[in-house]
Amino acid sequence: MQFRRQRDMIDPNLVHFLQRYDQIVGGKLNRHFPGFRFATRMRDWELYQVFSRLPQDNRSMRIMDTGAYSTYTALFLEELSEHVVISDHFGWAQRLEYTAQSVITPLDEWKTVIRTCSPKVAIQDIDLTAIPCADNTFDYITCISTMEHTANPRKALEEMIRCVKPGGRVLITTDHSPRGVPFDGNDRFFSMRQLRRLFHGCRDCSPDVPPDYAQENWCYNRPDQSILILFVEIEKPLDGSQPAAKSWWRFWA
Repeated sequence: MQFRRQRDMIDPNLVHFLQRYDQIVGGKLNRHFPGFRFATRMRDWELYQVFSRLPQDNRSMRIMDTGAYSTYTALFLEELSEHVVISDHFGWAQRLEYTAQSVITPLDEWKTVIRTCSPKVAIQDIDLTAIPCADNTFDYITCISTMEHTANPRKALEEMIRCVKPGGRVLITTDHSPRGVPFDGNDRFFSMRQLRRLFHGCRDCSPDVPPDYAQENWCYNRPDQSILILFVEIEKPLDGSQPAAKSWWRFWA
């Protein structure tokens, strides 16, 4: 696991990636929707960690991006592949406190923008705990800031691993708190113990960067405790095997 540090944000590779991302996404939006008023880039460190690991020279690869609502990842990913699916379960679109934020694009308008700017990209309503795709469908599944909103994250992880090809990868970012914060129906923050259980049996290819709880590294302004972001890159074994299943009650025990 790799935990975000504030000093990562001045990495020239990250800065260059974000500039390229803005050029691609912003260019398409400005061409079709001049003066576009909603946020087009969020979670900079996570975008960099996940998308910079996708091959730049394999347009035949198959990619599914999860938790995509109100993001514009589709406009970037179509530059890398002819076969892109963006997905969400769209529960956030029903939460007024979320959609009322000025940076969040209303659902119908967001779909119109994606279909106009990236007509070859498929938009699908997908529950990560029951992905309606065959085994070994994708080369990569990306999951930025989505696991912490899933009722059964272990099941979601197993489903994503099932749906990538042997040797394929699931690229994940999520949130961590030293004490952990239980799921309230919308959000949770994983403790280290829960993270180890969540990724138990998986081949983690991400750099080993331990958490640094200095306040400069916090990703949310929570006066009660530090919240950090982490990145995990899971590779599916070439023999196609899945990590050993754990019962839900035992997983969170």
